[in-house]
Parts: sequence; C-alpha cells; structure tokens
Amino acid sequence: MIENIEIAKLLDEVGDLLEIQEANPFRVRAYRNAVRTVEDLAQPLQRMVAEEADLTELPGIGKELARHITELVTTGEMSVLEELRAEVPSTLVQIMRLPGVGPKSARKLWDELGIETVEELRAAAEEGRVAELKGFGEKKQAQILSGIEQFHRHAARYRLDEADQFVEPLVAYLRELESVERLEVAGSYRRRRETVGDIDVLVLSEEPESVMQHFVGYPSVDRVLAAGGTRGSVVLRSGLQVDLRVVPEESYGAALVYFTGSKEHNIELRQRRWIVAAPSRSTECSSSSRDRRMSRARTRADSWPEGRRRRCTPRSIYP
Repeated sequence: MIENIEIAKLLDEVGDLLEIQEANPFRVRAYRNAVRTVEDLAQPLQRMVAEEADLTELPGIGKELARHITELVTTGEMSVLEELRAEVPSTLVQIMRLPGVGPKSARKLWDELGIETVEELRAAAEEGRVAELKGFGEKKQAQILSGIEQFHRHAARYRLDEADQFVEPLVAYLRELESVERLEVAGSYRRRRETVGDIDVLVLSEEPESVMQHFVGYPSVDRVLAAGGTRGSVVLRSGLQVDLRVVPEESYGAALVYFTGSKEHNIELRQRRWIVAAPSRSTECSSSSRDRRMSRARTRADSWPEGRRRRCTPRSIYP
C-alpha cells in the first residue's frame, strides 16, 4: 500500500535530482507538475492502477510519468529514481532545500568539497571552508548554518495535512479488526496542531494481542520498533512514527485525556488533582463553625456591586 503523498514525494525527489544534474528544464517542470496533480488527487492512485485506469487522462501526466507511477504502485520501486540515486547522492536534496542553497549550490558543494549530507555541510561551514568557495562568502555561510539549525528543529515534524494522509488509511485499517471496540488518535494530532512529530493511537479492546499483531502487519510499516502486549511502535515508510496503546474499558477515558493533553496540560491536571485531594488544615473544626464562615462569605458576596462579583472563566482544556 502506498499513499498519494508518498508518490508525490518520490516524484518530487526525481525532479530535485534532475535539477541538481542540470537536466532539461522542461523535464524537471513535468515532474513538478505531476507532483501537484498527485497531491491534489482525491482518489488513491493505487486504486486507479488496480482498476487499470488511464493515468494519462490526469493533468500533467504523460505516458512516461504514467509508466513510472504504475511501476511504483505495483513494485514499490521506481527505476528512474534508483538510476538517479546511483548518479547523485539523494541526501543532496536535503542540502538544496536549506536557506541559501539551491540545486546549483548543492552540486558545487558536492563537486568541490565532497559534501553529501547536512552534517558534512555543518562541519565544513564551522571550519570556514564553505565561505572560501567562489559565490558563497561569510554571509552565505552564516545563513547556511542558521538554516541547518532550523532543519534539525523541524526535520522530524509533519504538517497536519500531510499527517492526515498517513493517519486516515491506518485508522481505517485498524478498525477492520472486530476486536477493536473503539479507536482514537490522540496527541498533538487530536489537538489539531499545525505540525505533528509522531502519532499516538489509543485502542479499546479486550484482545490486545490480536490488535498488536494487526498493527505491526500494516502494509505501510517500514520497521517495527516495539511490539509488546499492550504497547507497540512502528515507523511508516514516510518516516512517521506511530505509537499504539491498547487499554481496557475502565482505563480508556483517563488514557485518552492523558495522551491527548500536552506536557503542560498534564502537569496542570496533576496539580489540580493534588489541590482537590489535599486535606484541609482545619479538619478538626466543627461543622457549625464551617457553616458560620460560609454564611459570612455568602453575605459579603451578595453585598458586592454586580460588576465586582466574581465569575468563573473556563480555561483551555488543551494548552
């Protein structure tokens, strides 16, 4: 199983590698146009290929691209991409997307300094070797170093719309299992943040072993990180990590709140729980004295002007 967004990313990589090779601009543009078509396509290309639909009827998809897409869907590989990767390091694609570095600069860094990865570029820039290249200089070197810091901060995160395309098929697959009574995606994805780092899936089931076996058998799983009795973790082909937890009915509600909330939210919840559970310092006072204090407090509150009366303002449940 391969999703449209994965196909689009691989076609985009072909375009990037062709651009680094300084290939025919019209050929590069053809792949860029195909990427936009695939990203906007509502129907899965895998289904279209299975139904033997004519892909050339799609905007920007010619016979060559249709052949490459069909090959990718049916075999999981694309020969044109493998050939390009053999000629040009695919890691140069990450370098060309850094601020201040385009395809020509990435090629120059590779040709003259032998740089193939972002980490090699960082080392060369910190040593001042990048600034010595013609067309770079100190200012561009500083810009590259700043861009590398941003790259590391955001490299492991996915835009919400990208995550949707990976999560929705996975959820549909998991719900096919009869032993899955209820399923929710938690974490920052459930809070609908702009980007997500990984995906937390919470399942209510009395048969955790069958759920875990079904989970790790998902066709888009690239590698299994863990597969215990009630907890599992996998990495999809896209690089997105998915963590699954199977809980019984009595724990489901609390687990959903905990795994949906941010770290700050959960800390505040624990603090509120302590405040509620904390014993009163005046546990030995009589019920009559408590009643008198409460009566005086109500009298004072009733005497306040309307504008000064305290109101309870609800706070955001998921900070």
